[in-house]
Amino acid sequence: MKIKRRHRHGVPQLNMASMPDLIFTVLFFFMLVTHLRTSTPLVDVMEPVGENLAGHSGARDIYMYIGWSDGHEQVQVDDQLVALDSLPQVLARVSAHDEDAESTVIIKADGSIPMRTMQQVRHSLRDAHLLNVRYDGYERRKPLRR
Repeated sequence: MKIKRRHRHGVPQLNMASMPDLIFTVLFFFMLVTHLRTSTPLVDVMEPVGENLAGHSGARDIYMYIGWSDGHEQVQVDDQLVALDSLPQVLARVSAHDEDAESTVIIKADGSIPMRTMQQVRHSLRDAHLLNVRYDGYERRKPLRR
């Protein structure tokens, strides 16, 4: 008589063939979603806090930082520090360079900058025909209700 032995089946191996596809998919997702900084702030800026802040960034954005450097008000357009007197010429050059596309100017200003400085910047933007302006700040966190 023939004896039949039962084979014990173990846990099957995990198929790792699709793992590289999954890793590259996640990598591409994070590459598309991550916002890369285009310019490094050269001035000290303490951004104001607000509620319901919403905005998007595009490829044609012009970043403008208005803050303090060495105890003086300074304006930074992209990667260069600009004096308030020469701001209209720099903005005219920037707007002539991006003449074909609608550029959005994103202003990140310190909360303690005087309003006269902001008015000068706004008049310079208007004279350079850069009319799409967005003010940036931090979102105020709402307290949890109990």
